[in-house]
Amino acid sequence: MGSTISVSDETKRELDWLKAECGYRSTGALLSEILEVERKRRFAEASDLFQRKLEEKGLILDEMKREGARIRREMRSE
Repeated sequence: MGSTISVSDETKRELDWLKAECGYRSTGALLSEILEVERKRRFAEASDLFQRKLEEKGLILDEMKREGARIRREMRSE
């Protein structure tokens, strides 16, 4: 079951054009893809911020991962 959203005529025209241009079967499928791309963009942005904050503190993520793996190996061997 679908629902209705209200958008300007210009936005509707752009969505219809993009749907046709990219070969989506429905506007819903197009919007789902747009939402997924936005979620990934926001995740990447948060990841970049996290990485910068680690670097500001003199921490390196790859080193932390290696150290974590080393600790897990030690714990398994005990």
